[in-house]
Amino acid sequence: MYEIELWQAVSARLKQGDHCMLMTVVDSQGSSPGKVGALMAVASDGPLAGTVGGGRVDREFVDR
Repeated sequence: MYEIELWQAVSARLKQGDHCMLMTVVDSQGSSPGKVGALMAVASDGPLAGTVGGGRVDREFVDR
């Protein structure tokens, strides 16, 4: 998913009155799967768009 699609998904949810959280990778060391600048939007019912590292990494941050 590219950034424009993420923002479109966020916009659609906000227009429905839902809350969203935006996560972004601001630092990465070693062989981390998430690259600096990666974005992920999470709605009240779970992941919405994007990724900050894929699979288990995304799930861990969504759970937090």
